[in-house]
Amino acid sequence: MKLRRDLVESWDDERAIGNAIIVALRPGRKFSHDMNGADHVAGFDTVKEANAGVLRSVPCACGVCTAALEAARRDKKRERK
Repeated sequence: MKLRRDLVESWDDERAIGNAIIVALRPGRKFSHDMNGADHVAGFDTVKEANAGVLRSVPCACGVCTAALEAARRDKKRERK
């Protein structure tokens, strides 16, 4: 199973200090509802579980994602000028 890095904003493996692998998805994605109602950030016990969670993520059109995507579009438009 290959990780879709284009979907991941950050990946923080905190297992060495007794925590989980914390994954935050990029704006426009959320973890699917079968994952205990998690939204944009979730914790996993193993790399395999984290990869599966990312692959099961779904599009998100919440206000936070919509605003972040719109800001990114504006920034790209400015860069082109």
